[in-house]
Amino acid sequence: MAPLPGASAAPATLEPVEAAPAAAASQVAAGPPRKSVPLKLPAYRMDIYRKGIFVSQIDKHHCMSAAMQNMLNLIGPRVDTTAATQRRISDLAHRLSDDALDHTWGPNGWAKGLTQLGAGTYVVVVYDTRAAQLKAAVEALRRTGRPVGILAWWGAHSWVLTGFRASADPAITDHYTVSAYNIVDPWYPRISSIWGAASPPDALHAPANMVHNLPAWTRPEGHYPDRDGKWLLVLPVDPPTARGGPSDHARPYLSPMSPDLPRA
Repeated sequence: MAPLPGASAAPATLEPVEAAPAAAASQVAAGPPRKSVPLKLPAYRMDIYRKGIFVSQIDKHHCMSAAMQNMLNLIGPRVDTTAATQRRISDLAHRLSDDALDHTWGPNGWAKGLTQLGAGTYVVVVYDTRAAQLKAAVEALRRTGRPVGILAWWGAHSWVLTGFRASADPAITDHYTVSAYNIVDPWYPRISSIWGAASPPDALHAPANMVHNLPAWTRPEGHYPDRDGKWLLVLPVDPPTARGGPSDHARPYLSPMSPDLPRA
C-alpha cells in the first residue's frame, strides 16, 4: 500500500554481493577473493503531523484529554479543536480510567477512550526500559501510521509521538538508530517550573531530551506493582474505523507498511 503523507517510501531490500569461490576467482583474475560489502540502507524520516490540528490543554489537569484530542484530529476524518470537545473526551477518559488510584485519569482511560471513539484499537503496554519503550513507539507509528501516546514526567503528563528520524527504515530492518523524535506536547505554550518551556507542536526532540522528560513511572498517590519503575505507552495495534455520524466520510485507511515487506 502507499505510504501515508509524511512517510517516505520504504526502500527496496537488496542482497549484498556474495564472494566468489576461490577457484572461480583465480580463473578470472589473479589476486585475493572478493569480499562482500555490507549494504548501507538510506536514512529514513516520518512525520504524520498536519498544521491546524493542534489543541492545547484547557488547564493543568487536562493533558490526557488534550493528547487524545490531538490524536483524534490526526486520525480524522474531522478536526475539532474546541474546548467543549476536550471536556467531553475528558469525561469519557475519566469514566474509563479503572487504573487510577487517585480516581482521576489513568492510561487505561486514554487507551479505552481512543478505542471507543473510533481511533482503532489502542492498548496500554509497559516496558522494562526506556529504550524498549521508544523502540516500540517508533515501530508502532511506522507500522500503523497512527500517533502513539507516551507517558512522560513520571507518568504525570501525556505526550504524542507523531514522527521520527532514523538511520534506516524500521519497516525493513531492526538495525537502526533514532536521532530525533517529533512530539506533540499539549502543555504548549506553557512553562513548567520543573520541566521548562514546552516545545511547539511536532518539535524534534533529541534522544537526550527524551531521557530527561521520560523518567520511569513513579506516582505519589500510591503503589502500582506492574508499573512502578517502568515505562508506558498507549499503543495503536490496528487500523482505525471511521468516526462520527452518517454525514462523515473517512478516507480509506492506508498503512505505510506492507505486511509482507521483508526485514533485514
